[in-house]
Amino acid sequence: MWQAIGDTLQLLRRQRGMTSIQLAECVGVSVRAIEAYEADVWRPGRKTLQALAEALGVGIEEIIKGCELLYTEEGEMLVVCHTGPHSIKVVGRVAAPLGQKEERACK
Repeated sequence: MWQAIGDTLQLLRRQRGMTSIQLAECVGVSVRAIEAYEADVWRPGRKTLQALAEALGVGIEEIIKGCELLYTEEGEMLVVCHTGPHSIKVVGRVAAPLGQKEERACK
């Protein structure tokens, strides 16, 4: 059984100011594929997962660690990981409004 990675991919991409188009170009896949990975509709293969990690500047372990997104009433996006049956830990946040995007080129 594999863990859903869509929320983690989306958070990492947004934290780096990348659009799904930019990430798709960096990884060498279609925008539809990126959108499907982020929606947990498709699962990337090993080579694509490695390319995603490289494009996002993280290790594969950070992508597959099993986190999810929550939103505050103010619209801040938080990434949380479950640390026990009744507890979570905030491991990242994106304070900028979701509509704002920065330009970033591939490495």
